[in-house]
Amino acid sequence: MKVHIKEDAFADVTNIYIIEEDERGQRFIAQPMKLVFKKFDEYLETQPSIKIGRHFGKVTNFMKNLATALAQAGYEPEVEKELKGELKSTKYHLEDMRKLVFKGTL
Repeated sequence: MKVHIKEDAFADVTNIYIIEEDERGQRFIAQPMKLVFKKFDEYLETQPSIKIGRHFGKVTNFMKNLATALAQAGYEPEVEKELKGELKSTKYHLEDMRKLVFKGTL
C-alpha cells in the first residue's frame, strides 16, 4: 500500500491518494471520502472517524506509509522539529568546544 500527498497550490488543497497493489501487480485506489462533522455529544457512544479492517491490508503498513508520505510532504510532528533544532545546537556547541580545547590544532 502506498500513500501519496500532492499539494495543489492553485486550488489551495492537499490531495491524498491511497493506492494498494495486489500480488499480481494490479493497482487499486481508495474512493474519495468526505469528512462530515457533526456536533459532538459526550453522552452518546461515538464511532471512530476512520476504521481500518484487517482485510484492508496490514494496518501497520498503511500507518507507516502514511507517516512517511506526511514527512516527505513536509509535515513533521512538532517533537521532530524540536529534536532537530536541539541536535543542531548540540552540534555547534561541540564544534565550539573542540575549537577551545584543541585551539586550532585539528
